[in-house]
Amino acid sequence: MGRVAPCLPAIAVVSCNKHIYLPSFAMSITAFFRTLASRSHWAIHSVWLVVLAGILCANVVDGYFQLQENELRLLLSESSIAVNIVKMEVGGITHLLDTVENAVMAQRDEGQLADQLQGLVRDNPLVAAIAVELNGAPRASTGAISSASTALFSRSTAKDGLPSVSVSIALKPEFWGYKLAYAFNRADAKVAVYTASGRPLLPFANLGNAENALLAESIANMAPDAAALHTQSLRADGARSMLTLQQAAAPFLAGGPLVVGTIISSENSYAHWHSDLLIQVLIWLAAAVLSTLLLMIEARRRRRSELSTEKLQSAMRSRDKFISILMDHAPIMVSYWDAERRCHYANRMYRAWFGKGEEEIIGIDLQSLLGEELLAKCAPLIDATLRGEPQNFEQERARADGSTGYVLSRYIPDMDGREVRGFFVIASDITELKQTQQSLEKRIEDLYSLATTDALTGLNNRRNLLEKIQFEIERAKRYGLNMVFFMLDIDHFKKINDTFGHDTGDAVLKALGALLHDTMRTSDHVGRLGGEEFGILLASVVPEQAEAIAERLRRRVEEMVVWHNEKDIRFTVSIGLADLQADMENPLEDMVKRADLALYRAKNSGRNRVCLADNLLPPAVDNSEGQGFGA
Repeated sequence: MGRVAPCLPAIAVVSCNKHIYLPSFAMSITAFFRTLASRSHWAIHSVWLVVLAGILCANVVDGYFQLQENELRLLLSESSIAVNIVKMEVGGITHLLDTVENAVMAQRDEGQLADQLQGLVRDNPLVAAIAVELNGAPRASTGAISSASTALFSRSTAKDGLPSVSVSIALKPEFWGYKLAYAFNRADAKVAVYTASGRPLLPFANLGNAENALLAESIANMAPDAAALHTQSLRADGARSMLTLQQAAAPFLAGGPLVVGTIISSENSYAHWHSDLLIQVLIWLAAAVLSTLLLMIEARRRRRSELSTEKLQSAMRSRDKFISILMDHAPIMVSYWDAERRCHYANRMYRAWFGKGEEEIIGIDLQSLLGEELLAKCAPLIDATLRGEPQNFEQERARADGSTGYVLSRYIPDMDGREVRGFFVIASDITELKQTQQSLEKRIEDLYSLATTDALTGLNNRRNLLEKIQFEIERAKRYGLNMVFFMLDIDHFKKINDTFGHDTGDAVLKALGALLHDTMRTSDHVGRLGGEEFGILLASVVPEQAEAIAERLRRRVEEMVVWHNEKDIRFTVSIGLADLQADMENPLEDMVKRADLALYRAKNSGRNRVCLADNLLPPAVDNSEGQGFGA
């Protein structure tokens, strides 16, 4: 144990979590405040507070002007709404004047004219009365035109050759209040209607004498212009408010045009501004107090830290030596073992892998930690390390939770001259890398299978089958071997598809593929050439043997029953045989072509039979009929 004593302080510092490094950012902040704590930087601190105060004041002033601008914009918007409503209603009254004049000109009977006027009053319940004069003499009227009426609209017209017609329409006092009741979006907005002469048609409520006098003066001083607009501040209901006056043309109103007044309260908006002002002041005070306190605290801390800086630097140098060794080897799981194979340090990830606490693992021996089986695997590596030979290896190990993982380990001897005092263990968990590698290998296998296998039958696809046949041809040419190629086709396969459906046709193809796979030898090559056509290569057989094999295969297919969709499906096959002619320019193409011709001969001869290529037939056989095509 005494031999490893020199490295124990560094190990103890790392394993103890009471001492940590400050991150570089935190150290930079600390250095900044230390600099600021000097006497010369108190002036900078004061300037910063002044600048902050200026920014906050500018923000408050800008907020005040923004508030006034928003209130004025809102006031003008609400006023425009009210003026547009008034103009619309004046237009309605003008239309009513036109209606009455037309009725007078069209109706000669006074009784009927009076009835029409009464109907118009009923249709317009806010109209108090309508009176008509013809050439200055009363013609008809309904209702009573009194001084209580809020507005009187009168118009006289005289056309060439027609009598003079005068029409007067009196509105009820509640007319303007009803029309403007829902004009505004804001609940604190108020509206009033006056004539240009100052007579109130819908006066403001709860205005004092001074405010009413100011309002009357403002109306009297307005320019006689439809675009005239007047705004000012005043107090309404004891609250700070803004007033706007805007004219609306009313050509047939006695005392016209109309003046529409709008008042909105600014009290709530200014209350928000005052709150913002208070918050800005509090922010400045908090920043001033907090920054001053931080400077004072940092000044005291600096005085204390300067006394212990030298001692801290010495401890950090001792600790850096051990940490630099670990970081140089990019550790993930780290431990240190002495020459007696007892643990003196294990980091958190190393302990987690074995499910041990810090107190449990310090002082433990290798056999207790690894167990006899794993120790037997690692013992030769450990012995070599203790001889001064670093070891790198990959190993499958069980975790404490029972799962299995892969680690890439490195054993590094701790050398003191020629003496090995112990060794470091640096291990990386490469389980995910291994799983990725296995997944990629499986993917490659799957891709190879997709590229070489027919998806429906599981047999070789056409390309792979022909490549294998070409390889066998080269081998046969080299060693003088025989081989025979079968081309097999299902008889009346289209009829199966048309009668039972394509899913039944697929089932037939699968069943035939399985039969071919199970029947042929492992040295034979079986594949699907396309559609219902299959190819089989028999190596090291002569044509006579191949013909017997083909005949047995044909009978097995004839006896086979495919059960699909609760139906028994039976079918037959036709087979064409051709042997290898190695001296041909393209032996593969020649063999496949002759097998194909033999297959079509089998089709044309009635199907469900085996036919040999021309060169394999006895000379006495006439093949002139075998050049047609069948299905």
